Amino acid sequence: MLQGRNADALALYFGEDPSRCPFEQATLTLFNFVRLFNKCHEENLKQAELERKKAEKEAQMEKAGAKKSG
Repeated sequence: MLQGRNADALALYFGEDPSRCPFEQATLTLFNFVRLFNKCHEENLKQAELERKKAEKEAQMEKAGAKKSG
């Protein structure tokens, strides 16, 4: 019984009508959400790493330029 209420709450959270959204559909919706969330999180981590490397490279270039000027 508790499992059914949790599925109803999940259906409501995602904007679905619990009477039209069986437990299997609710769990599939949650599974897809988690999968997409993890994929986006990985992409964000990769982007942040690329930006960090770019900033490090720019800092090294500036440091090398300052040594040549000074």
